[in-house]
Amino acid sequence: MTLLRVLTVIVIFVVFQCAGQNQLGSCTGGELKEKKFQCKVNFFQELKTDPQGDCSVMYERMRNCSSDATKSCFEESTGQMLALIMASLTTASKASNVYCELGGLDLSMTMTSYSSFCQEEFISPFMRCTDEYHVIFRNDKTDSRLCREYNEAIECADRSINTYCNESYRDSLKQHLDYQSPICEADRVLLQTTEIGRASCRERV
Repeated sequence: MTLLRVLTVIVIFVVFQCAGQNQLGSCTGGELKEKKFQCKVNFFQELKTDPQGDCSVMYERMRNCSSDATKSCFEESTGQMLALIMASLTTASKASNVYCELGGLDLSMTMTSYSSFCQEEFISPFMRCTDEYHVIFRNDKTDSRLCREYNEAIECADRSINTYCNESYRDSLKQHLDYQSPICEADRVLLQTTEIGRASCRERV
């Protein structure tokens, strides 16, 4: 094994050990998660404001935002070590089509994590959880039902884990689910912005 590969393994081990202790560089795990969540919120705000715009460009802005958020937690790390840390934290990042076609919700990406701990019957009902959300998102990225359907999809996935997966591993498996919905938060921010704008107009009348 080359020195570079050895270093990569060590960095990944240290990073995820620290994540388990809720510390990633100068940030807590919760702080980094919130920073990256805000990047997703910004993406959905932009997409809902300009649904006919170039989603791939919006996606790249979100990736850059997420990368900057991660770097901000490891400002004391430089050179090759920072590169290894960034690689270890972005290995499982979702592809452009997951956000631009599936609204950021793709349960198939987590199947390899579940297969060893769940019954074979688990796969079909689990994968169907996102069907309605995906249909609505593809038809209209501004549809007000998306927030509700996102939450219902996650609740469905949660129920599937409770029904078909080994009880000892359920909590660990649920860590792969995004219970905090960026599309719901984007709706809330856009609504708040609209209300502020209307209030400002009324004051000027």
